[in-house]
Amino acid sequence: MYEVSTASLLYRQKITDQLCFVSARNATTDGMIVINRGGQIFSINVEEANLIPYINSASHIADNKTLSFKLA
Repeated sequence: MYEVSTASLLYRQKITDQLCFVSARNATTDGMIVINRGGQIFSINVEEANLIPYINSASHIADNKTLSFKLA
């Protein structure tokens, strides 16, 4: 997941070893639903209450305090 205005990588997680070939917005959770080649279905969501605290404590994000202030 990237923050668009600075192109900062916020979070990265490998969810499957197989190719994800289709994804769509999940209107219920405002996340994503992803299907891989094996037919597995994944639901990906951001816990909004934890996003700003995570960015504040993430040392891999350049100027993380300013970025978290802008997003809050």
